[in-house]
Amino acid sequence: MSIKKIVVNGEPCWSYDVMINGHRLRKASKKWSRKQAAEEERLAILNYGHSEKITFGELAQIYFTHKKAEIKESSYRRLFNSCKNHILPYFSEMVVNDLTNKDIERWQNELLGKTFKGKLYSNNTIADTQTLLRSILEWGYIYNYTARNPFKSKNVHRKTEFKKEIVCWSKDQFDEFIQNVDDPLYNAVFRLLFCGGLRKGEMMALNIEDYDGHGVNISKTYDEHNHVTTPPKTSNSYRYVSLNKATCSAIDQLIKSYPKTKDFGKQPLFGFYRRLSSTSLDRARDKYLALTDLPYITIHGFRHSCCSHLLQQGYRAKEVSDYLGNTEEMVTRTYSHLIQNRKAEMAATFE
Repeated sequence: MSIKKIVVNGEPCWSYDVMINGHRLRKASKKWSRKQAAEEERLAILNYGHSEKITFGELAQIYFTHKKAEIKESSYRRLFNSCKNHILPYFSEMVVNDLTNKDIERWQNELLGKTFKGKLYSNNTIADTQTLLRSILEWGYIYNYTARNPFKSKNVHRKTEFKKEIVCWSKDQFDEFIQNVDDPLYNAVFRLLFCGGLRKGEMMALNIEDYDGHGVNISKTYDEHNHVTTPPKTSNSYRYVSLNKATCSAIDQLIKSYPKTKDFGKQPLFGFYRRLSSTSLDRARDKYLALTDLPYITIHGFRHSCCSHLLQQGYRAKEVSDYLGNTEEMVTRTYSHLIQNRKAEMAATFE
């Protein structure tokens, strides 16, 4: 999008200025806010219509203008950057109706060899990128911007890639880690991440009023890039998470240290005056991890550890998925090795 403020007849105005199908679409109004100008541009692009000579770059611009009103900002940014980095450099100037399956296959082969910081892209990234290209082309066909979807070949992947191992801590390993965490803020945070299995954004989004002394109510996540709270990742993410006594005690101690202010309940649970940042969280983990001989773990690894612990305790995948705000299929796929171990133990009971 090309939204900018210009001066018309001596007055500042928000405007849009975009090229579609070789034609320039532009308009300005002193009555518009920046948000209104973006919406006017979106409608103008969508209403411009079909062209046999539309390029992929133009189609992608229309697609993302349309999608911006439909999906979360974080999802939009991730998809847009993927297209900009992996798809547009190859297809941007190509006319969509002239694309052939050979063009797609050449791009797929190029994608398999792409690297980032000296490492090949994972099969997950390769699959997601191909799915995005297919989605853009299919959307263009459905909405009559193109005559067909030329992406007919199957997704490709590298057959030699090994599945990356998920690093999880046991309950004993977490206990060894948490006994070194002497800062009340991070003691409460790490307990919540491990024992509650929250996603990082869910933890950051919590306000004091979301905690009732026994657990937390998850109804939002925090978009750190735009500094706003948004709806959670999926409909399954809406949930109430009951917490153990040690975690509740740590949170209670933290809340008691906060000054009593107006709208106390609306303040961030972790940080109070401003929400905890990813950088601060990473630094705290590294600081306390250095005091142990434990293996390195990501912040999301605390959530993996929570899931692993619950499965090893014998809880069913459906129960664990409800606790984590995930789908049963996702838990089964991600932690299949743990579930298989449980099946082996079940079989052994007949010996």
